[in-house]
Amino acid sequence: MMYGRMLILMFLNLYISRLVLDYLGVEKYGLMSIVTSIVVLGSFLATVLETTAQRYISESLIKASNYNVVTTIQSLSYIYVVVITVSVLIVEIFGIYYVNTALNQKILTISELNVIFQMSVIIFLVSSINSILLAILIAFENVKLYSLVTLLEVFLKLIMIKILIEFDSSIFYYLLVLFLSILISRFYAYSYIRITRPDIKLKPLKNNELLKKISYFVRWNLIGSFSSILTVQGLNIIINMYQTLTVNAARAIATQLNLAILQIVNSVQLAFNPQVVKLYVNGDNYGLNKVFVMNSKLTAIFSALLIIVINSQLNQLLILWLGDYPPILNSFIYFMLIEMYFASFSGPLLSLIQASEKIKEYQLVVGGTMFLTVPICYSILSLYNNPLIIYYVPICINIICFSQRIYFVNKLNVVNIKQYIRDVFIKVTLFLIVMLFVQSEMTDIMIKGGIIIQFFILCITMFIIALTADERRVVFKLGKVIINKII
Repeated sequence: MMYGRMLILMFLNLYISRLVLDYLGVEKYGLMSIVTSIVVLGSFLATVLETTAQRYISESLIKASNYNVVTTIQSLSYIYVVVITVSVLIVEIFGIYYVNTALNQKILTISELNVIFQMSVIIFLVSSINSILLAILIAFENVKLYSLVTLLEVFLKLIMIKILIEFDSSIFYYLLVLFLSILISRFYAYSYIRITRPDIKLKPLKNNELLKKISYFVRWNLIGSFSSILTVQGLNIIINMYQTLTVNAARAIATQLNLAILQIVNSVQLAFNPQVVKLYVNGDNYGLNKVFVMNSKLTAIFSALLIIVINSQLNQLLILWLGDYPPILNSFIYFMLIEMYFASFSGPLLSLIQASEKIKEYQLVVGGTMFLTVPICYSILSLYNNPLIIYYVPICINIICFSQRIYFVNKLNVVNIKQYIRDVFIKVTLFLIVMLFVQSEMTDIMIKGGIIIQFFILCITMFIIALTADERRVVFKLGKVIINKII
């Protein structure tokens, strides 16, 4: 269900980004990416809340007490109000200063720029406040409704953008579309929860015992949240210092593709998260290891498959998706795929750390390492004005963080980390390397053979290299069941 949802969302979001790029033009698209980056960068306090809500609602469900569930949700609502209020104040103070004094652009007047900035803040506010609704759906493992809500948001956005194309180019109108699509889809989620679970109240409650526990979790996760946002959004601001808005637009397009891929790759992670928390809290290490390895394997294989497909058809995909595009975009996407591959392994590892609540040392080390990305990029770009540096550095940092995450998961002593490295990371990475080598060395055979031969080579290579002996036996059994049903 989650993979199906995310495949649809990926294609719709990529199509929408093409429509928006055509509607706004390259420079306005690049400018919008900088303004929204300022808002997101300043809102790092709020980004950690949805994960926190999922974790503690899932834990309260294990205790099988309606009082625990309702109290937890109300306590989380209280934290949401406090954190989001502080976030908005931070965004307003630092964002207004940057927009009015430091932003490098000559497209809009200062007054128009301020209107766009305030609209971006409103969108962030509505989206953040309502993210607890999505957290409730995931914690209750209502994947179907979660999928419907997120699909509704994107379909509304698509319909309104189609109408918007008939009007003059305006960043404000586009942001208004984003606001309405979020508001309507979240209202649908709120109505469903109110009707089906009238006992769940979103009224903020100050429960000191719960607040102390949850606040500790939020406080240390803020380090990782800020580092992650700084890596993505801070680099947009640095590019604006040294490059043109066209390069900003290329970076925004590559980031859009990166986020679309990671959403697909990590979509199954959302479905697994409640199970990981419940198994960890119950002390079921055997079941936890099975879920962890299965989750990691699915995530790794799917990310490898996407890289293989995109690598073989990148130019055709870009022409189909964008038509004309900045020349540097090709290089951005190739390096983005490398960065994305290592980042895709973080989800299953992080879910275990979050379940354990042992996050202080983890966030200090991993978050501290990620935090280095922007200052290192800034220092190097000031000496060597090469835009690809914004990918060289994050790739190296991601590899280091991946090693650190493995170390901290191994310290928990609840899963077999050697099995994970052997059966997931090594096998899937070897499969990816072999397929990329086949694509580069057997181009003529792959092209002449058509899609059937390409698919056959892909399946055989994955079956032999990426899967373990047990997984191959499962595939054989599944194949026999399907054949018997057909016959």
